Amino acid sequence: RDAQESRGLGDVYKRQAVSTQSTGALFYFASVTVAPSAMPKSRRQETKGQKSQKDESKRKKTPKNTPIAREYTINLHGKILNIAMKKRAPKTVKILKKFAEKTMGTTDVRIASALNNYLWSKGIRHPPNKVRVRLSRRKNDDEDAKEEMYTLVTHVPVASFAGLKATSVDE
Repeated sequence: RDAQESRGLGDVYKRQAVSTQSTGALFYFASVTVAPSAMPKSRRQETKGQKSQKDESKRKKTPKNTPIAREYTINLHGKILNIAMKKRAPKTVKILKKFAEKTMGTTDVRIASALNNYLWSKGIRHPPNKVRVRLSRRKNDDEDAKEEMYTLVTHVPVASFAGLKATSVDE
């Protein structure tokens, strides 16, 4: 107990006496209650609205209206595992569109024909398990477009997926 008090944890001890019926002996159990303010900083829960230093050290997000290109490896295998056989290839296209929409922040997502051919290359029932794609956020040249940016998703052929990570690409 003295070692814990020297750490300044502010523990509160309560002793409870419990007796056994057969022998009548008393046993003491100690329960510990720790105040949140006395916990070390690494174990405290942060309140809403406060940002830690770890959050600030993450990469800074680019504004939604600037063109940018990134490459990602997407594992489709677990996402189409419980999908009906005749709906798997269309589902992979929907998964890619949803991923691109969430990642790039645009609702207008266009899939290149080479990527579409790759997704359908083994038929409707057996789409590829993984795919490497390049997401390019570009300016929309149409005057009647609802958004000023759109995302183009293209296929990046790779020999092996081992060790590949998400990277920013200069176009």
